[in-house]
Amino acid sequence: MYTSVYKNITTTPMFVVQSILSVIFIIIY
Repeated sequence: MYTSVYKNITTTPMFVVQSILSVIFIIIY
C-alpha cells in the first residue's frame, strides 16, 4: 500500500500530495 502511495507521490504534484495527506491525517486523528 505504501509503495503505491509513494509511486503516486512521484507522479503527482507536491501540493496535491500535501492536500491528500492532510485529509488522511484529519480522518485518522
